[in-house]
Amino acid sequence: MTSIEHVLLSAASRARLHTYAGRLRDHLSGPAAPASLADVAHTLQTGRTPMAHRLAVSAAETAVVVEGLDAFLAGRPHPAVRTGVAEEPVAGPDPASAEGAVTAWLGGQDVDWRQYRTEPARRVSLPTYPWSDAEPPAPRPSAPSASSVAERYLVGLYAEVSGIPVAQLTPHTPLTDLGLSSFLVTRLNARLEQDLGETDRTLFFAHSDLAGVAAVLAGRWSFPAADANPAEVLSPAPIAAPAPAPSAGPDDGAVAVIGLAGRYPRAAGLDEFWANLVAGRDCVSRIPAARTRPGWPADDMWGGFLDEVDRFDPLLFGITPRDADLMDPQERLFLEVVWEAMEDAGYTRARLRDRHGSRVAVYAGAMHNEYPYFGVESSRPGHRVDSGATLGGIANRVSFFLDLHGPSLSVDTMCSSSLTALHLAVRALRAGESEVAIAGGVNLSLHPNKFVQQRRMRLVASDHRCRSFGEGGDGFVSAEGAGVVLLKPLARALADGDRVHAIVRGSAVVHAGRTNGYLVPNPEAQGDMVRRALRDAEVDPATIGYIEAHGAGTALGDPVEINGLLRAFGEARLAPGTVPIGSVKSVIGHVEAAAGIAGLTKVILQMRNGRYAPTLHAERLNPNVDWASVPFRVQREAAPWPSGATPRRAAISSFGAGGTIAHVVVEEAPAVAAAPAAVPGPRLIVLTAYDEERLHEVVARLVAHLRTARPALADVAYTLQVGREHLRERLALVVNDIDELGERLAAYLAGRAGDTVVRDRAPSAGHAENDPPDGAGPVELARHWAAGGRVDWAALPGGGRVIALPSYPFARMRCWLPGEDPEIPLDPEVPLYSRAWQAAGTIGEPATMGPAICVFSAHSEAVARALAAQGPVVLVREGGELQDGIAGFVTEKDAAALAETLLRDNPAIDGWLDLADLYRPDAERGLWSARLAMLRTVVTARAPGGLRALQVTDGLRAGVEPGGTEPGRLAGARVAGFLRVLGAEYRSLRAGVLDTDVSAGDPHRLAGHILAEWAAPEPEVCHRGGQRFRPVLRPLDAPYEPLRVDPAAAYVVTGATRGLGALVTKLLADRGARRLAVLGYRGGPALDQAVTDLECRGVRVLPYAGALTDRAALGAFLDRVRDELGAIGGIVHCAGRSAPEPTGFAYQDPAVVRDVLEPKVDGLEALLELTAGDRPAFTLLFSSVCAAVPSVAGGVTDYAAANAFLDLTAAQRAADGVRSVNWPQWRESGGGRDRPNPCLRVGLDTLDDEAGLRVLERVLARPAGGVVLPAPPLNGATVDLDALLTLTSSPAETSAPPVVSAPPSLDRSLASPAASPPATPAASPAAEPPAWLRELFADALRLPAADLDDTADFSDLGVESIMLGELLLAIEARLGRSLEPAALLDHPTLARLSAHLGVNETPAPPQPEAPARPASPAASPPAPPDGRVAVIGMACRFPGAPDTDTFWDTLIASRCAVDEVPASRWDHRRFYRPQPGLGHSISKWGGFVTGLEDFDPAYFGLGDEEATCLDPAIRMFLEGTATCLRDAGYSDEEIGGREVGVFVGARMSEYGRRVGVRPGVLRSDQNFIAAHVAHHFDLRGPNLVIDSACSSSLVSVQLAIRSLLAGESAMALAGGVEVLLDEQPYLDLSAARALSPTGRCYAFDERADGFVPGEGCGVVLLKPLERAIADGDRIHAVIEAVAVNNDGRTMGMTTPNPAAQARVVRRALDLSGRSPDEIGMVEAHGTATLIGDPIELRALTDVYGAGPARAGGCPIGSVKSNIGHLLSAAGIAGLAKVILSVRHGQIPATLFCETPNPRFDFARSPFTPNTALRQWPELPAARVAALSSFGLGGTNAHLIASGFDLKQRYGHPDARRPLPPPRFARRRLWLDPPGSAPAEEPEPLLASILDLDLSGGSRPALPFAR
Repeated sequence: MTSIEHVLLSAASRARLHTYAGRLRDHLSGPAAPASLADVAHTLQTGRTPMAHRLAVSAAETAVVVEGLDAFLAGRPHPAVRTGVAEEPVAGPDPASAEGAVTAWLGGQDVDWRQYRTEPARRVSLPTYPWSDAEPPAPRPSAPSASSVAERYLVGLYAEVSGIPVAQLTPHTPLTDLGLSSFLVTRLNARLEQDLGETDRTLFFAHSDLAGVAAVLAGRWSFPAADANPAEVLSPAPIAAPAPAPSAGPDDGAVAVIGLAGRYPRAAGLDEFWANLVAGRDCVSRIPAARTRPGWPADDMWGGFLDEVDRFDPLLFGITPRDADLMDPQERLFLEVVWEAMEDAGYTRARLRDRHGSRVAVYAGAMHNEYPYFGVESSRPGHRVDSGATLGGIANRVSFFLDLHGPSLSVDTMCSSSLTALHLAVRALRAGESEVAIAGGVNLSLHPNKFVQQRRMRLVASDHRCRSFGEGGDGFVSAEGAGVVLLKPLARALADGDRVHAIVRGSAVVHAGRTNGYLVPNPEAQGDMVRRALRDAEVDPATIGYIEAHGAGTALGDPVEINGLLRAFGEARLAPGTVPIGSVKSVIGHVEAAAGIAGLTKVILQMRNGRYAPTLHAERLNPNVDWASVPFRVQREAAPWPSGATPRRAAISSFGAGGTIAHVVVEEAPAVAAAPAAVPGPRLIVLTAYDEERLHEVVARLVAHLRTARPALADVAYTLQVGREHLRERLALVVNDIDELGERLAAYLAGRAGDTVVRDRAPSAGHAENDPPDGAGPVELARHWAAGGRVDWAALPGGGRVIALPSYPFARMRCWLPGEDPEIPLDPEVPLYSRAWQAAGTIGEPATMGPAICVFSAHSEAVARALAAQGPVVLVREGGELQDGIAGFVTEKDAAALAETLLRDNPAIDGWLDLADLYRPDAERGLWSARLAMLRTVVTARAPGGLRALQVTDGLRAGVEPGGTEPGRLAGARVAGFLRVLGAEYRSLRAGVLDTDVSAGDPHRLAGHILAEWAAPEPEVCHRGGQRFRPVLRPLDAPYEPLRVDPAAAYVVTGATRGLGALVTKLLADRGARRLAVLGYRGGPALDQAVTDLECRGVRVLPYAGALTDRAALGAFLDRVRDELGAIGGIVHCAGRSAPEPTGFAYQDPAVVRDVLEPKVDGLEALLELTAGDRPAFTLLFSSVCAAVPSVAGGVTDYAAANAFLDLTAAQRAADGVRSVNWPQWRESGGGRDRPNPCLRVGLDTLDDEAGLRVLERVLARPAGGVVLPAPPLNGATVDLDALLTLTSSPAETSAPPVVSAPPSLDRSLASPAASPPATPAASPAAEPPAWLRELFADALRLPAADLDDTADFSDLGVESIMLGELLLAIEARLGRSLEPAALLDHPTLARLSAHLGVNETPAPPQPEAPARPASPAASPPAPPDGRVAVIGMACRFPGAPDTDTFWDTLIASRCAVDEVPASRWDHRRFYRPQPGLGHSISKWGGFVTGLEDFDPAYFGLGDEEATCLDPAIRMFLEGTATCLRDAGYSDEEIGGREVGVFVGARMSEYGRRVGVRPGVLRSDQNFIAAHVAHHFDLRGPNLVIDSACSSSLVSVQLAIRSLLAGESAMALAGGVEVLLDEQPYLDLSAARALSPTGRCYAFDERADGFVPGEGCGVVLLKPLERAIADGDRIHAVIEAVAVNNDGRTMGMTTPNPAAQARVVRRALDLSGRSPDEIGMVEAHGTATLIGDPIELRALTDVYGAGPARAGGCPIGSVKSNIGHLLSAAGIAGLAKVILSVRHGQIPATLFCETPNPRFDFARSPFTPNTALRQWPELPAARVAALSSFGLGGTNAHLIASGFDLKQRYGHPDARRPLPPPRFARRRLWLDPPGSAPAEEPEPLLASILDLDLSGGSRPALPFAR
């Protein structure tokens, strides 16, 4: 039974007891509460001095104690709580029990508590007594009468001042409940001083109720009897001072400041900052005029401001100017100041990495995040832009740039942020979380929001000055600044020889808790905080020589701070005015989040210079502080800080407005030992910068420094060598003394250096590439380093130490939000263009026409015959033959067949002329689809060699001539849409449309005009009045006006259920439309949702589902619209349909073409006809850019033709308000979402929804109809309007067909893609990039083009992945051709990229078009014609076999490597049961590799933590790859950077669950198995993990081979890996009855009862055979073919399909060209299941043949009998066996096959189980083996392999020799599983659908498994 414990508290007053009880309650409720209540009671019973007011809580549980304390604090009774007051000590006998002792103690008896404790207890840390300055540790209790008089006095006073009746006041009512305010405090303090002489202005802040204040007053003043007047107090009570704090202890926990930097108002560096401080220069001013904007309250924006907050050096930090524009300027500023602090400390990124492993923490204090306001404000008028980010980026950006791996966080505790950051950094160093820490703060006042807010809250000084501790202070003034310190444990810093600026001895951070107002300070909490910091520092407060106070300069805040300090320093009994106190805020303002770091920096500078800096604006001190009695004096003038017996020490306070307050104790740096004498001799001086201009400034700064300082040359050399980042531009010189250095550098600046300095540029941002030659002298080292070489500076003789040298001169370019200035115009509107016709001269003379097919109709027969009379024209009649010798057609089939006949009989035909629509009435459509079928046949046969196709129409184009009014006709519109754009697919096909005005009565004249146009190149031309007209684009004036709709009208939208149509309906609703008719092709959820969405917007909706071509249904619906919704006010036709995939014209299915044209052609005709009488205000047709820009119509000619019909209709009906818009791609909605932009090559960008709808409204606002082309320019570049309308070929283009799809019946490889531009020879390195390329990059980077360095790596310019894509698109648009996406990665400088592109300032003239063969890709060798692939390297780690040699020994020795589950994996005793049962395993056996837990991280450049957390599959495959490469004779260097693919069959184990979430560790993912290999070995080919269950690794081999044969990879690694981590796979497989309960794989044996799991890893290195022979690779074997398929639907997911297995075997044989008779060995899947094995054998027999003639011819086996079923790695294990067998000429035995499975008749099959080692005498090339691997789920793989014919090496290099295998220094790096209870009975994880008993007995068995 738990014993009762007695928790005791006592205090000098009830108020103190109340406070004490609250502290104890909070402590016992918090995370630091002691576990034992007995320890708590023991500590309070024996470790505290009893006082008058006493409290006892008796309970058995801590929770009850907390309840009792809560009741006491609330004034409620509680059974566990008793109280008492001991007026005088009471004597008496020891009580008999502890309960009696409590009663006696409450009455005042002294009790020895130890006699009542039956069990031992110990003292624990508990809250200390709440001392006030008036209560000594052992006070004499005040007389109750005086205390009660004081309470009555205060109650009366408060009633008088506040107006609250006395009856409603009690001494213990919280002051917050009484409405305490600063105004009341001021009046109360005035009365206390008048009545009592009390000058303490903090009493009502320090105490929560009037009783607390009364207790202090009663202790300070001798109150008379109860009936006396409290005003007649005679004298104050004496005050006893507490004992002093102990002196500082040893250096344990001391932290050194080894780097220091900062920027503050009017001070770009710390030298200027100190000069301002010591001179007492007031740095506060009005905000600079250049930083204000119209409308800002600039008169209220006073503070301390930094210069050039809009300036930054982005390129130095690898940030693009564009990104820097959007970054928070605080993030940029902090980054630069961190750089300066690093330089001050003499640390670079490399030095931090080498010395500290980059274990560096970053803590950045920040609070305001105002830069996003500018983005928001800029977005309001429509110029959308984002700016800034979260404050967390301030710290994270530093860690990212410096590659630091310690904690990284931004800290926001408001004004105490930076000192809190320092506190956290100190704690991180002490805890060992990091070895070095960066701490600091940053604060900028960018926006008026903060100033407005602070003025509203009355926080701002009325005279714009911080009067710290001065009279008249009524607020603060904000300031800007940034400060950073670099910290390291003192002992380590001294050991490392670091320069120490100061020592952080101790720190404390607390929250003030609940005070009398959120912004009201708490002197008690402040005092507690200071005491904590002093205790942490182990420093006597008497040794503090200066206090840098928070000193915000307010009438009450400053006195409260003094009071808090007094609570800590009062213990030191210091004389009044002893300790100087001041605040940097008086000089620069309140730097808010950076206030603490500013104060710390001031203190360190004072210590360094031995002088106090003055505090300003305190000529007259704050009268609310009794300066004559406190131990502090305001330091109002500069003065020496004398040294003494102890080091100079200071304390710094920083208070956050929300209550988080911080205090730090700092000590001056220890004395520095004299530097050892430098070794005489010359020194190598190295100087670097990002660019030449910066380098010049670096030199100038050092020269100026040397004029005023005389540092040791060795120190200068050493600091520059190890303490500065080595950048691209470099200067080196060798000098003998400091004077020579200054002279030589001055000469360099003057251009007189000659050869006395070495000047060079390091490549690739200065990454050192090589070591200097042995024995290199200083000058040779200088040249080597300046050229980018590596130098081991520590190895150089001469020594030296880090000293202060000038910091880096940042390039100060403006980085600010684009468009933020209201005078800068917003983004321009999307340009709109309309098509017009421009005169292009008179019609030329007739030309000669080659043999051509001319299709005509009855309307154009005269013209056709006129042409036939003039040239070799083959006439064809549309509509059938008329027995006049002219062939004809009616159907599509007839037309295609006729074309084939004509082409066969007339091989010279190279032309197509379509006159069928000429003079045709509009009412006739003609046989347009049949004509297209005929044209399709002609194009297929003739286009690749050159073809001219022309359609002639009349009146198709209306309004060609200026002022022309001729009516238009749509005859021929359907076919014209195709002819205009066919040239986009075939560059040697010149196709077009001629629209004529020659009448039908003049056929010979028209025939002459046609012949005149036959050689013309344009896709469109019009003849009018003897003149030629060609189309041009003219800009449209279309200002934006919001769409105006009539709420009473109905609006009809087709295609309204999704995409753009749905978007339009919402726009109409938003603009006020209240009646909508929405039409969709299909009904269902999409239409229902569209209706619901609109109805929610208050719209009445009438839906229609069906085809627009159903005129009856559509007409009836429109009648309903008119009846139910009203007159039709507008129509938007969005309906459309595209083909399932882009398809070239030659391969288009006529049915699909009709389907595509239906909604936009036939549907539009029906819609316009049925609404002709409505006269809507507008009809808007959604067309496509591909109808207007022929060059983007390739592959979608059908869709372009459909949209062209819309355009022709709109042009002819423009007067009726019909408009058509050639939309470019919408990237957010519609069919183009998430697809590539088809208009890149013509320089058009995509539209977002907002921009698109804005264009729509602009188009509808125009008074006239017609066709409009929106042309958003790509990246702001000028759009080439001529290029939009033409089909000009680039010099590189060939006559090959375009990239379009072949028909489904053809193999995709037959669809010949357009050739890529041939590779251009690399330009000379001296060639300059063209101006356009330079401007393009300059615009993207926001840099002046002249500042771009041609040799700068793009990554150093800050180009990242997103910008890479943008640049690529822009370059493609400029060049008019596609580029490899990796072009900018492979050629990462302007110089290299321009050389790769083959561009220069003067482009070569276009070459004439000529048919050319497509160029082969230069990057990859041609695929070998026979498709065979060589295995040139291999490695394995299987059960019982750590390498291939041991594996072969295991096989030929017929050993079984299966054993019981190792105890290191899982305890099989917990889970193994011989009988099946859920939650148990029926097997305790498996094939396991040894040492899975061991790994060599150093070999792969990994740290222990990362390696330990890596999944073992990743580790095994890494090791396997390393071994495989060496087996092939390749070193890491030889293979790195090459196009080597990695294909791994694998699955991931549950090891990641053991890792959990850890800082800095990314849990392993499945793709990492391959990715780690590519990363470590720098492999650039495809990289993927395959999971097809048990066939995974053999499928990976197939994919690797495909990659090789496609030229995608030069070599490929393929293989598999499996890990049996724990019991879970056994439980799953046991539930599915797949495991062998006997622990053996009885492949092909009658005892087959399931498989035994195994694990392992196998890897092969593959290369095309011909390439391997040519390269002299060693060849283990040749893979001739791999086939893969799937079972499809079977009886169940785990049920095999013998027919599918037979197909995959047959396919592999066919691919290899082998017959079954040539196969000498079959390595079967062979999982040893009773039915699975016979099914596999049956499938093989179906292919190999059955019967007595074939019996027993081919040995068959399974490696699973030796090592178990390796699951994902099973296929690679079988392949390893096959390779070794064909290489050695031996076939190993299959074990445990003593009685063949009776369910398969081996006697009548071509196979025999190979139960003994068999010799394979044939020559290697004749040894052919087959290998099967089948996956759970149905993916089957079969491989054919053979030996290598050595005769093929004749005439080729000798084979490589293997390299020695890697030596891994493995050691245990492993996470053991957490302990777990015995397994419950879980549900099975795999369905046991195969739990069938086919044995005829009672033994349960799985009939088959994969």
